[in-house]
Amino acid sequence: MKPISGLTAIQSDRTKVKIRSQRIRTIAVVLAGIVCVYGINLYTTGVGDVFGSDTTDGLPNPDVFSAEDAISSYLDLVDTSEDSIFSEVEPILAARLEEQSFPNASSGPFHAPTLGGAIAEQEGASQLQVVNITIESGDNLSTLFKTHDISGSVLLDIRRNDHATRPLNKIIVGEKLEIHKSEAGELEKFVYVPNLLERFEYTRSDVGFTTNRIEAEIEYKPVYKYVTINDGESPITAGLRTGIRNSETILNLTKKLEYSIDFWFDIRPNDTYKILYNEMYLDGSYAEDADILAAEFKTTRGTHRILRYEVDGKFLGYYSPDGYTLKRQFLRAPLNYTRVSSDFKPKRLHPVHKVWRPHNGVDYAAPTGTPVRATADGTVKVASFNKANGNYVFLTHTGNYETRYLHFNRIAKGISKGVAVEQGQIIGYVGSTGYSTGPHLHYEFLIAGKHQNPRTVNLPEARELGPEEIETFRANIADLEARFDLAHKNWIEQSTVVAQTSE
Repeated sequence: MKPISGLTAIQSDRTKVKIRSQRIRTIAVVLAGIVCVYGINLYTTGVGDVFGSDTTDGLPNPDVFSAEDAISSYLDLVDTSEDSIFSEVEPILAARLEEQSFPNASSGPFHAPTLGGAIAEQEGASQLQVVNITIESGDNLSTLFKTHDISGSVLLDIRRNDHATRPLNKIIVGEKLEIHKSEAGELEKFVYVPNLLERFEYTRSDVGFTTNRIEAEIEYKPVYKYVTINDGESPITAGLRTGIRNSETILNLTKKLEYSIDFWFDIRPNDTYKILYNEMYLDGSYAEDADILAAEFKTTRGTHRILRYEVDGKFLGYYSPDGYTLKRQFLRAPLNYTRVSSDFKPKRLHPVHKVWRPHNGVDYAAPTGTPVRATADGTVKVASFNKANGNYVFLTHTGNYETRYLHFNRIAKGISKGVAVEQGQIIGYVGSTGYSTGPHLHYEFLIAGKHQNPRTVNLPEARELGPEEIETFRANIADLEARFDLAHKNWIEQSTVVAQTSE
């Protein structure tokens, strides 16, 4: 009986050991299942990326990985026979997996398990934090990424793509950037906007950052405006009041006509201008004003019409209806001035010497430091200083012309005797040196050594298209002129209807 009793004791001890072993295996299996669940959840939500891209190799695609896939994958890791220990914990693990509810990549929020089995709730869908940046002088991507707590390795990852490297190497002042970060602070998308017409998007993916170049859908819409300049208005303020969206459009018009009109002197109340131009729309939304197609400016001194000349889509310039280029040999005025403080006169009481003598130029009052431009291409005859003229520059020009500029605060750098200058180049800055009672520019215009009134002298005509070119020009602008005149006719009809309705 004792041997039997001893065998029973041994069997009893073995049973206890087996039970303990089963319990240990049970705990291990449950913990392994929870770790597996949590690990897959990290991967499917992208958090696993913090451990490096190599740690995700071989794992299922999160875009198609479901809760059922997770259960199936885990069951492959353990013995699920009826007499295995897993049969005891399967209900627990299955319930845990069902509670965990693995998300797909686009399914929204997930519930991450925490210590103690608690569930951390996340309200609503995950939102990206967007930072908009305008490139300033001295900026570079490395410092910008560092400023926004983005690792330099992320920038290197973006640059690995050839399409990404080329545009990012050319960023310049004024361009736009967008940084899209997750709530965890990870960069999810980076956007580079070099101009209105295109953007480059770098989006985080399983293999790093992918690049997508997006071009905006462009549409041009012609716009016609008729502008009357009221008392106290400039062409720009009048145009904005009439509905032109961008002041640059009006400024461009005045620049094109500055050879014919002195916009600081010739403009009077009730002067008018009409303009046909394009507005550019990107993806259906207004972006900016585009090219001026045609315009006509009417002052008390005359009417000036300009037309955009293109052949087979190639822009060749702006011309008058007769085929003359807008650019002439001379600008009418050498600066943007406040007023004419003293006009060209045969006799004038000199403000310093108090004697009557000819005033052989025009005095343009302007703030000290106002830039003064050469009115035509030429060569510096002299750039110096004397007691009467102060700092002064004389220029000679083709055709026996000469222009003189007196009383500069200072002469521009590089302007010296014998130097060639271009029309519009800054040669000095308004001051009050020499015999002067206040900041102004004294400007003289000479033909063959004789003084002329700079404001009224007949300036050399613009270049005219040749006999062969003029026929092509007229054929190309005929349709544009017809559109321009029709737009004005329609405007008159609409204005008449509005006036009758208001009565």
